[in-house]
Amino acid sequence: MKLKILFAVAVLLFCFAGVFAQNGGKAEPNRIEFAKGKSTASVSGRLKGDEQAEYVFSAREGQLIQVKITSVPKGKVASFRILNPDREATFYTKYEENYEYAFPAPYTGDYVIWVSLQPETKVKSAKYNLTLTITKPRF
Repeated sequence: MKLKILFAVAVLLFCFAGVFAQNGGKAEPNRIEFAKGKSTASVSGRLKGDEQAEYVFSAREGQLIQVKITSVPKGKVASFRILNPDREATFYTKYEENYEYAFPAPYTGDYVIWVSLQPETKVKSAKYNLTLTITKPRF
């Protein structure tokens, strides 16, 4: 009897697995936080194949945002692109060349950074270090 109940529960869970998966599957980006009094923060990770890491940070309009990425193995293996999550637009289009970039924040709010391996590289896995610096504008 217990075996039949367990089997029935397993079948129901299997049938509803698609419903549960429709609202999930995408993790929230990791927020980059700054230590008190610091204007630079770094995050590290490892990517394999077509995996992508996502980070979010906040800036105020007019602040200078600088992003730099390095990879192990050394070279132009991992790159990033910066998105405006509300307006769904990138700040630049040459995705293959985003290893270092600086720009004044056009608005106050959150920005998203996507980190991925370069598709044309033969490297299947790499570590990366992403450094974010946000400073006050110089007038």
